[in-house]
This record gives sequence, structure tokens and C-alpha cells, in this order.
Amino acid sequence: NSASQAYFGGGTRLTVLGKK
Repeated sequence: NSASQAYFGGGTRLTVLGKK
């Protein structure tokens, strides 16, 4: 989600895990 993207600074793999 947007929060995870902001937190990880666009870390793709990490944001994918956040979305799941």
C-alpha cells in the first residue's frame, strides 16, 4: 500500500510483501 511504499522508499520486493 502507499504507506509501505513510503516507508521502504520504493523497495519493490518489500512493497509487494506489504501489499499482500
